[in-house]
Amino acid sequence: IGIGLALSVSLSKPEMAGQIAPAITVLFLMFSGYFLNESSIPVFLRWFKYLSFVRYAFQALAVNEFRGANFHCRGALADEVCLTKGGDVLKQLDFDNVHISNNLAILAAMILAFNALALTIFMVRRPRFLPFSTPKAATSPSSKKGLPVSPAVVLG
Repeated sequence: IGIGLALSVSLSKPEMAGQIAPAITVLFLMFSGYFLNESSIPVFLRWFKYLSFVRYAFQALAVNEFRGANFHCRGALADEVCLTKGGDVLKQLDFDNVHISNNLAILAAMILAFNALALTIFMVRRPRFLPFSTPKAATSPSSKKGLPVSPAVVLG
């Protein structure tokens, strides 16, 4: 949500955020470790994986499901690779050194950071309005003390 807020307040038209957000989400998905193994990402793009909130959520989910799990290969063909331990799956994904608590802390920090970024952008780009000024009170021509009177008295 914080990324969407930051995106919508940074653009001149908030409706454009709905058009740009899918492209950003696809980038986060590509660098999450599910579609591309982290070791196959080009060196000059590896820094982007640290911005992907999907990466941290996927890693935590994978570690939660596969760590300590055992599998049986029934009906596997001779040329197929059969992984019987969850640790082997995590090693193949390069998630063998991932800790769930660290990823949850990073996700919480990202939520706070993106919301703070959105608030900062909003405060910098906030709409500017004319300052309030007190209107001069209308006085009745027959009023000797100059007390303000309602418009109905002046017009009537």
